[in-house]
Amino acid sequence: VKKKVPELRFPGFTDDWEERKFKDNIVSIQTGTNLLGSAVNEGTPLIKMGNLQRGYFSFKKLEYLDSNSNVGSEDIVNYGDFLFNTRNTLELVGKGATWTGISGKYAFNSNIARFKFDGIDTIFFNYLYNTQQVISQVHARAVGTTSVSAVYPRDLNSLLYYLPSIEEQKKIGSFFKHLDDTIALHQRKLDLLKEQKKGYLQKMFPKNGAKVPELRF
Repeated sequence: VKKKVPELRFPGFTDDWEERKFKDNIVSIQTGTNLLGSAVNEGTPLIKMGNLQRGYFSFKKLEYLDSNSNVGSEDIVNYGDFLFNTRNTLELVGKGATWTGISGKYAFNSNIARFKFDGIDTIFFNYLYNTQQVISQVHARAVGTTSVSAVYPRDLNSLLYYLPSIEEQKKIGSFFKHLDDTIALHQRKLDLLKEQKKGYLQKMFPKNGAKVPELRF
């Protein structure tokens, strides 16, 4: 009988991974605030479905709740919260990621659900959930049209996946988070170098009417 273990493991872990269903680990599901955000840069920043990607968050565009809005603590994101996109296009619905930013600063809206688990490390779950094996199961549960689809959290109860011990989960989650942090650091360095190159290209060649560049060796 083939053992239910991954090809590569950290030393000291030998037990089989257990087959589980989503309903075995979920404790609660709660959607966010119905308050509407705006582009005005004040108040509480609001996580919307466009900010939630597969395994990470993007803030190229960010909206804010009015500073006078009464935002409940139940609508605020804390470190380790796993967020799930309940409505989107058929291609994008069901996106999910674990929040590893500052606690107590961001709110999330009603198209996003927060999952609370028992027996799952959410840093680990961020990577488990975004494997093709799980994503394909989520998409199979989407209802609606190509442009407007939904995944109802109750329909996720039968999702199948394999779990190791909580200790191995934490080891795996920490490993992949370290890789993501390193990638992000190098990405920032790359973006800075690209901006520097753009500046040098503008200054190291003569502009119209000039015979010498603004900057020379």
